[in-house]
Amino acid sequence: MSEIFGISVCSDFGKDMIQLDCVEAIAGKGIVEDRYFKKNNNTSNITLIEKENIDIFNKNSKCSVPYEKFRRNIITEGIRLNPLVGKEIFIGSVKVKVHQLCEPCLRLQKLLGQNNFVKDMAHKSGIRCEILIGGKIAKGNKITY
Repeated sequence: MSEIFGISVCSDFGKDMIQLDCVEAIAGKGIVEDRYFKKNNNTSNITLIEKENIDIFNKNSKCSVPYEKFRRNIITEGIRLNPLVGKEIFIGSVKVKVHQLCEPCLRLQKLLGQNNFVKDMAHKSGIRCEILIGGKIAKGNKITY
């Protein structure tokens, strides 16, 4: 069963992500209190990443990087995200369009202090989405398509 395992937002670029139990998603704008809210970048209103990919990274690198340090808004469980590119899905009652993969970057690699992060997480760092129909998103919400 696919569902939301965790939720994180960041109020400004470079600040730490904070974990929340529930957020408000606004169509075409993003998540309230997130750094990307109200930007004119509809392809990145909200980002998702698979818990399973983070767990594999931590196991293979023998570390324990917390989920929110991967800097994605939604941590999913029980769903493969890459095949959803180009599709519309529901996160609870919130409808999103999946636009593209969210690839890892050298800046995050340096922040995490993991030398092989970009290589190890290529094509495993989640997806970028546009919010089509807003609403509340909470931990435990189901993800459907």
